[in-house]
Parts: sequence; C-alpha cells; structure tokens
Amino acid sequence: AANLAPPTPFTKGAELVVPGGVFLSAPFNLTSNFSLRLEAGATLRALDDFARWPVVAPLPTYGTGRDHAAAPRRGAFLGGEGLMDVAILGGNGTIDGAGQKWWDAHRDGSESITRGHLVEFINSTDILLHNTTFANSPFWTIHPYRCKRFVAKMVSVISPFDSPNTDGIDPDSTEDVLIEDFYCSTGDDCVAIKSGWDCAGRAVGAPSQNIVINNIWANSQAAAGVTIGSEMSGGVRNVTVSNARFVGCKSGFRIKSSVHRGAYVQNINVENVWLENVQVGIQVNDFYGDPNPICVPAQTAVPNVSDILLSNVRGRGAKLTADLEGLSEGWIGITLRNISLDGSGGWYCAKVRGVATDCSPAPCDMLLPAAVQMRKYMRKYLLGSVAIALVGLACVWWRGGGARGRYERVPQLSQQFLCDEEA
Repeated sequence: AANLAPPTPFTKGAELVVPGGVFLSAPFNLTSNFSLRLEAGATLRALDDFARWPVVAPLPTYGTGRDHAAAPRRGAFLGGEGLMDVAILGGNGTIDGAGQKWWDAHRDGSESITRGHLVEFINSTDILLHNTTFANSPFWTIHPYRCKRFVAKMVSVISPFDSPNTDGIDPDSTEDVLIEDFYCSTGDDCVAIKSGWDCAGRAVGAPSQNIVINNIWANSQAAAGVTIGSEMSGGVRNVTVSNARFVGCKSGFRIKSSVHRGAYVQNINVENVWLENVQVGIQVNDFYGDPNPICVPAQTAVPNVSDILLSNVRGRGAKLTADLEGLSEGWIGITLRNISLDGSGGWYCAKVRGVATDCSPAPCDMLLPAAVQMRKYMRKYLLGSVAIALVGLACVWWRGGGARGRYERVPQLSQQFLCDEEA
C-alpha cells in the first residue's frame, strides 16, 4: 500500500510514496508542501465510476463547462486549489485516468457534464511534475490554471490517437512556465497555451506569459505539436519553443484564434524545430474555434496576432509548408527565417504581413523581402511591356504590308497596343 515518507528536496512537507504495482483510487486533492512519489513500476489508476468524480463550478475565464453550454464541469483526478510547493515525481511511475468510458460517453452523446482533467492545479504556486507518465486522461491531461512557477520536466503524456480532447499540457492563464524534456503521443494538441474563452476570458484578462518549451517530441495525428489557443481571450505573450521534434502531427506549430476571441498573441519565438510527415508545418489561422455560448449575442473581438518569429525549421514530407490566414480586420504579423521542408507542398497566405527569408519551398510573394518583390514586379512588368510592344510591332508590320509599311505605321504604336480591325 501507499505510505507516508520523509520529505524530499523538492518539498518542505510530507511525501506520499506509491510503490510498484497497480492502485485504484477515486479523485483526491493534494495539499501544500507535499509530494506524490510514484516508484518505478507503480501505476495509480483512476476509478471510471462517473459518480466518484466531483461536479464543480466552471472556471471564471470560461463561464461554462467547455463541452456543454451553461453547465458545470467535473473536477480533476489529482490536483488542488491555492496550493504551494507541490511535486508529483518519482521513478517514471504512471498516473492513469482510465479514460475509455469517458471517451465513449462523449462520442455517443450520453455525457452531459464536461469531463475532468487528469491533473489540475488552480491558483497555485511552485508546482513540479518530474519523471512521471500521465496516461489516458478523460479530457485535457495536465491543466495548470492561473498558476505561477509551473515546471514539467522529463514528463510523458500518452493516450490513443483517437481519444477526444486529450491535450498533453495546457498552461491556462499561467505564468513562468518551463516544459522540458517532454514526450507526448496523444489525441489532441501536445501543448496548448490558453487564457480563457471569449467574453469570459476578456472580462478577467489573465494572460499566459513567460513560457519556455524546450526539447520536446510530439506525435498527434489529430492536432498540433505545440499550439496557442484557441481559447486565448486573456492574451498570450513571451513564449519560446526550441529544440522540438514534431512527427506525424496534423500541424507542427500552430496559433489558432477567431473573430470572437479578442486579446493578443505577441512575442512568440519558435526555433530549431524538426518536422516530419505533418499535414501543415506552420499554421497561424484566425478562423478557428467555436464561440462561447454564454456570450450572447456573439461579440466581434479581433485578436492581435503579431511579433511572431519562426527560425531554423527543417524537415520533410509536409503536405503544406505554411497556412497563414489573418482577418480583414486584423492581419497577422510574422517573420520566418531559414525554413526548409524537403518534399513538401507550398504556402497559403492571406491577410498577413511580414517577411520570409531563406525558405524552401519558396514563400508567398507577400512575404518576400521588399527588394525581391520589386525585382519580381519589375521582371513581370518589363516582360509584359516587351510582349505588348512585340505584338504591336507585329500588327504594324502585318497591316503595313510587311516591311514596306513598317516605318509609316510605327508612330501609331503609342496610341494602339493591340491589333484592331479598323487600324
């Protein structure tokens, strides 16, 4: 059985140790100055009895459960609110959410309350997840909400590819975050940075900020390796993603928003990324996400998506290198450098400003440096002018009876560029 042990260097208080073996548990809250240690071979598995999972109020920045309008939500399997100095760590033991029954209920429509997270910390400080596997969450797997100083290091998240909404780690209105040495294979975004949903998120205005994501391996056939949004109505800023490998994902790096979200996504730096067999390498799209049903009528709030930098992105086999789609009311601002995806499709761009250099396949014309755009324009203009002149000269020569009439008809060229029947 699990037992209490002396504190570890990660915490100031007690430690609950789960030894090797499989242990079933109903959801429970952790406490401050506490660590939960899972030894090698240990599995802490959630009971899949819906009645044992508590029903709790919606989060303030959402105003409703995520899946059902004007409804509450389930609490998490593990976590707590208002905590300090908490660690979940050990010898790579497993916390298993036993999600199959939840996924089935979601698919067949018998679920009426939004499913619970596997781990959720609310308004908490100094949270550490280390050397632990999190599997089969009913809903988003790890959800730090309005937390400060959240660290996930040497963590794995694993769920089937067809498991609905099983995001890996979702920092939500959370600041000072480090996600490092992270392995993820799941049914939704491996990292999704959020900050509230439409009018509820804007009313609170709590951003996610100062986030570092380093050395991650992600495989999500249905979603992205790392995404921002789509619930980002409190704003997202100061995010760095580096040394990432995205394999078999629907999108590599993605920002998703909509005309209802508002707020901003700014100062985002993505560098040193490898993409392999993804559908879309880089996607920044302001046409994604359903409106919050409590925001009636749906309000127009244009997000500001700018100061986005991607550099040293390499790989192969993307069906589309980049999909960049802003709104007419708010164009995307982006810089791309040294993007090279062998054997990949092209680019799609609309309502986007910025520059792309050293990119293969070649980027959209609107992202070429100004000098390159001018050269392309001049070549096109000059070639068109020469073609028109040649056509005009041919007409003059033809109607003038060949060489005999060419001198007499040349002055008409300034007024007549195409042949007409009356000339």
